Amino acid sequence: MKTYATTLALACALTVTQRAAAQDVSHTGSPWYAGVVAGPRYHLDGSRDAFSGSTVGFAAGLLVSRDVLPASSRWELAVELGAELEADTGELHQAWRTSVSSVAPFAGVSVRFRLLRWLLPYLRVNAGGTWHEVSLDAMDGSGALTGGAWGFQGSAGLGLMFQTGTFAREGAFRRVRFAFTLEGGAVYAAPVTLEVEPRAPSDEREAADRLPVQRVRLGELDASASYIRLGVGLRF
Repeated sequence: MKTYATTLALACALTVTQRAAAQDVSHTGSPWYAGVVAGPRYHLDGSRDAFSGSTVGFAAGLLVSRDVLPASSRWELAVELGAELEADTGELHQAWRTSVSSVAPFAGVSVRFRLLRWLLPYLRVNAGGTWHEVSLDAMDGSGALTGGAWGFQGSAGLGLMFQTGTFAREGAFRRVRFAFTLEGGAVYAAPVTLEVEPRAPSDEREAADRLPVQRVRLGELDASASYIRLGVGLRF
């Protein structure tokens, strides 16, 4: 009788352990992430003041990542790809309407630790190229100047990922869950030299007939900033 009771107790304990392990894996077995990110940027250099009415900008973008460590590990190492867009407008000497925009495709890695099933602190580092474009439109309608330049940009941040449970235990949605992120960090952007020229006419014949013009150098633009980024997406 004692042997039977002992065997039954061991069997029950093994079953509970296996179920717990299976549930634990189900909560970490969502290697893909796709979502949107957005938040303010606090620019550190005054060179943007000529193109924007505020030193605080707003950036938004897309992010896709893939975990490369086993799902059973409490650590997650993810490879990321994405892009962010930032655009601001302002006035210059009450004579020009100005705008500056930046498009930054990037690649990087994110290291997360599964502190709880629903809470993952993480460190994120990425880098990539950035296309900066500026325009100046004369308020009297006399013309417009435009220009752009490529530069380098990298960022690093610390954040928290909050994730829900999976949508289902079985079937097509057994790995799908919502994820929310809150992150703070800094962006380093290599200064770029901006030059502008008169905007080409939309008519091809007029554009071909116009006289050659020399580009005007505006100076250097430094887009380095600190940031707060909010994200929402799906893990699957």
